[in-house]
Amino acid sequence: MQPVLLESVETMADENLILKSKDRKLVTIEPRASISEAVNLMNSNSFRHLPVADGTKIVGIISERDIQRATKIEVDDLFSAKVVKESIDSNLIVADIMSWPVKTIEVSQPMVDAINLMIDQKVSSLLVVEDKHVVGIVTSHDFLGLLKDHLSNTELTTLEEFKTAWANSPIKSVVDALSQSGI
Repeated sequence: MQPVLLESVETMADENLILKSKDRKLVTIEPRASISEAVNLMNSNSFRHLPVADGTKIVGIISERDIQRATKIEVDDLFSAKVVKESIDSNLIVADIMSWPVKTIEVSQPMVDAINLMIDQKVSSLLVVEDKHVVGIVTSHDFLGLLKDHLSNTELTTLEEFKTAWANSPIKSVVDALSQSGI
């Protein structure tokens, strides 16, 4: 019998795999905050995405990619304090470069819906909502982590076994689409 990759995909509410694994409260930043503040907050928490909140209302999201586009800083240098201090226009604030409207998904929707939405919208994160309240964030990195965890629990030991199982996997097309869209 050949190993199978992800026989079924649970909803985000079924065992809440992604949100449980994060075990963190949602960290946000104000739209009037400086880009340097956003970079420092992202760096200190190892985030690549940061929701932007005006009071209790989510008004946008800022990502590592947004900051790179706005500052033209190389990827490897993005979180270097010296580079950030010297490269960012001090008048630039989070509201100037954040993405909006924010893409969301209900916590009860299947994970594959989240993946498909990320592919269709060409985004690498979604805010997870329950009863119109943001309860977390899910990223392409989270889905890669689930894939890694799943592979760690399979009998796949060689690249050839992986390639055979992958060719027959229901998630192959999803991961291929993520890759092709640059997510």
